Amino acid sequence: MLNRVLIALAILCVIVTAQTTSTAILGTVVDSSGANVSGAEINITNTGTGQSRSLKTNDVGYFNAPALDPGSYSVSVSKPGFRKEVRSGLELQVNQRLTLDFALTVGAVNETVSVVGAAPIIDPSSAASGTVVNERKIVDLPLNGRNYAQLAWMVPGVTPGQRHSNDTVNFSNPYQISANGQRQFNTELTLDGASINSVLLNQSNFRPSVDALKEFRVQTGNYSAEYGMQSGAQVNLVLKSGTNSIHGSAFEFFRNDKLDARDFFQPPNQPKSPFKQNQFGATVGGPVVKNRTFFFTSYEGFTKRKALVGSAVVLTDAQRQGIVGGATPIRDPNNAGAVFPGNVIPADRLSPEAQKVLAYMPHANAAGTLNFNGATRNSADQQQGFVRIDHQFRQSDQVFFRYGVSDQHIPEIELNPNFAEVQDIRDQNMTANYIHLFSPSMLNEFRFSYNRSNDEFFGPDRSNFSPLKDLGISGVAEDPKLKGVPDISIPGLLGIGEHFLVPLTQMDWSYGIAENVTKTWQAHTFKAGLEIKATPRSFFSAEQSWKLHVYRTDNRKCSCGFSARASEHHYSGSRARDLQQHSPDPSGLLRSG
Repeated sequence: MLNRVLIALAILCVIVTAQTTSTAILGTVVDSSGANVSGAEINITNTGTGQSRSLKTNDVGYFNAPALDPGSYSVSVSKPGFRKEVRSGLELQVNQRLTLDFALTVGAVNETVSVVGAAPIIDPSSAASGTVVNERKIVDLPLNGRNYAQLAWMVPGVTPGQRHSNDTVNFSNPYQISANGQRQFNTELTLDGASINSVLLNQSNFRPSVDALKEFRVQTGNYSAEYGMQSGAQVNLVLKSGTNSIHGSAFEFFRNDKLDARDFFQPPNQPKSPFKQNQFGATVGGPVVKNRTFFFTSYEGFTKRKALVGSAVVLTDAQRQGIVGGATPIRDPNNAGAVFPGNVIPADRLSPEAQKVLAYMPHANAAGTLNFNGATRNSADQQQGFVRIDHQFRQSDQVFFRYGVSDQHIPEIELNPNFAEVQDIRDQNMTANYIHLFSPSMLNEFRFSYNRSNDEFFGPDRSNFSPLKDLGISGVAEDPKLKGVPDISIPGLLGIGEHFLVPLTQMDWSYGIAENVTKTWQAHTFKAGLEIKATPRSFFSAEQSWKLHVYRTDNRKCSCGFSARASEHHYSGSRARDLQQHSPDPSGLLRSG
């Protein structure tokens, strides 16, 4: 079901392609007296792919070559009666408008003036404020978990977001930044011009490998109206593409508890927490047809096995049988509050419901106050891959196709070994882009993009579980989608219950088409663009906030509260059931009547 259609129409005096990563080279050509030189031949060549574009200066000596890919370029200018001038070693960055002005000198056309140098640092043709993080910084700077997002935190005006900001390895949701005081959910991320934001929380659902990224730009202010999806930062990422040379890389990073020191604050009776983590992958790119067709592909895998050793308090076997002990008197509500002899609850007064609940609490396995030792075990098996194909039919027509997929399997066993949960995530993103030059002064770009995220969160199979049959809790709607043990908390004791998100199913996807036309007239550039985006989604959350709380209210009474709630959102519906029951015993073991 389509729930939102966004249409953005902009007529702009800029040449940066709407929601894309294409760049441009523009400038003027004059002679030694400063007069405009019209009809000068401009040849722009990508030195990595050998692809070139030719055009001529117009009547006012102006030229503009939009929709170029980031990379290394050389630009030559020639006209009969003047020496040919060549500038090489020009690094064109993502969404950069590189302005080059040439002053030709009189001479033979076979005479060449060569200039080797970097592009100007300041872009005089744009008022946007932002920073480019290039390939060298991405690869060479140390990154925890090889998460490129941390480099964006060094951009002026940018701080880490408050949500998931410490999640350094997760292939989904790796990117949370706040720019100029905006919320982290007001950041728009694009990869090769296509959005990689999820619909539900408007956060990135892809984290490309740092070996696969060429560079990215963080725009924090004054960016053009075509970037109108969000009010915060605009982050434009560019995946590498193939060149005429075959290039590749391979890597492996690992961590192991055998190389770690023991935690200084860890209790002496606890073993060192196990930890094994591996991050590995490879990239390769090159030509299919020289100067015409290129490929690039990348793969990254991540595995983790980690256990966090911990301790807790559980009821002893004697307490389970009603032998409470201790100095606090246990009183009988049916006998004017008389104290049970020896603080022992008779077997016929034990609550059968409590006995059923205790089946989900582990038995003591250690001496002392913290009488249960265990571990929360976290695992992760994640992998992702990208493939990109670039092809140039002729100077006036070129296309690229890019597809990425990420799979994650993240199980966790809680400190209470009766409960565990698994999160399975599959993300996909695809972009197809076609550029056509009608003339040296008029360019058209068409793009189709697709982004999909599927997230499932589930626990052990409880298909036969019933709150009434298995726990004796009545008055609760036994929704088949809410199979699971409620969250039962007793202060001071190890908790019981499923994770609050079990089960959860969330799927959102977006389709988008964009059409942009760029026209150069004299020394001006005009652009008109149209983008249509559809964002259907489906979301179900069992939201296992079924809770049973046991807490002391005075010397005689305790209250146990139970609630169950489920919500299924196709933009509608929620229900709640509350059941209150009372037990006079702080341990919850006493039958009250």
